[in-house]
Amino acid sequence: MHLELFLKLCSVLILAGYSNGARPERGRRSHRDKERPEKSPDREIPDQPNEVDTEEPNHVATLESCVGISACSDTDGAIGAFSCIGDAACTNATGITTDTRTCVGLNACSSIDNARIDTGSCVGYRSCTESTNSEISSQSCSGDYACSYSNNIMVNDKSCRGYDSCGDTNNLDVGSLSCLGYDTCYAMNNTVIGDGSCHGESSCPYTVDSTINKDSCMSYESCYQMKEMVVGDRSCHGSYSCSYTENSAIGEDSCLSYDACYNMIRTTVGDNSCIGEDSCSSVGGSTIGDSSCLESDSCSIVTAMNVGRFSCIGESACAIGYVSTVQDESCIGYDSCYEMYTSTVKFQSCVGNEVCSQLFNSMVRSDSCRGDRSCRNVEGSVIGQGSCVGDGACEELVNVTVGSNSCNCEGCCNCTDVVIPPNSCNGLDTNCPFCE
Repeated sequence: MHLELFLKLCSVLILAGYSNGARPERGRRSHRDKERPEKSPDREIPDQPNEVDTEEPNHVATLESCVGISACSDTDGAIGAFSCIGDAACTNATGITTDTRTCVGLNACSSIDNARIDTGSCVGYRSCTESTNSEISSQSCSGDYACSYSNNIMVNDKSCRGYDSCGDTNNLDVGSLSCLGYDTCYAMNNTVIGDGSCHGESSCPYTVDSTINKDSCMSYESCYQMKEMVVGDRSCHGSYSCSYTENSAIGEDSCLSYDACYNMIRTTVGDNSCIGEDSCSSVGGSTIGDSSCLESDSCSIVTAMNVGRFSCIGESACAIGYVSTVQDESCIGYDSCYEMYTSTVKFQSCVGNEVCSQLFNSMVRSDSCRGDRSCRNVEGSVIGQGSCVGDGACEELVNVTVGSNSCNCEGCCNCTDVVIPPNSCNGLDTNCPFCE
């Protein structure tokens, strides 16, 4: 009696598999005109089940397993109870080991070699098809084609759930509760994914040779097409936050917001950094310390920059920089250090709005350039330690050397081609006499 009811249930599942065989259409929003790979043209998902053999199968199975035409044929493994249920399920499988209630669906588990499939997994039309040397834990690969045409994959509990979520992958290690959604981990290769990562439509597809740690890559195309990347815990949250990145390492709790680290190349990002829309987008060959590059556009479009800890904080701070160094606790304020070229800002300097913006071929020593617009539009100059403190101090310098502890006054020391001695021009309400 129980077996008769079970077989009726199986027939309903099989009919459901046929009705859901067609993949739904969806549009994909293009982003920054990046060229996107096409799915493999030689990969076919047939509309009808494969041709099957109606002869009595030769398999090793437990009670009430492999229910369906030719199920378990050519199997040299151990099949758990209520498993491989569907038209030609387990066909041509070798060395397979399944737990209970696995591979339920049309052609599920067909052509699998040396695989282990745990309870409640690969439930769906064509799921697990042609997978080789794989291990799929409980309640995983649920959905049409979820893990089909994949090889050497290890999927932990409740992962790879959604249309093509882990299809066409090779050498993939997926943590628990990961790769959830449409195309989330499609066509990934040689990659390790931690627990709770790659959530959202197309969040991590086409990523290769990378490591994604736990609770990372969350949102639409957040880690799309990454190459040779290391992503720390709880990082890359937000649409396109780390998409098209290459040869970079991202710390924990970093690259948070829309486009935060988009198109980053050969860069190291510390913990709690690159937070804000476009905060570190299009960065190349740079190093960003902990708790730096905070707020929108703060470090966007920079090349060969070395940013210390707690630096480049404020909208557009340090944006559009080239071959420069910012030491700890520097460049803090709106547009601070904006458009900086071949320059160095030392410890606790350039603090204020628009301070040190358009700094060219110059050196700012420690505890200097503090005050709105101070040291703005400076070229070919050296500013000594503890100097140029005050709103508008040392603005528009060209080929000037300012000694230490000098020019600490508002709006003074606007000079060209002079040397200002140490301990000079402090507390003035007029311009420094050395500039006359």
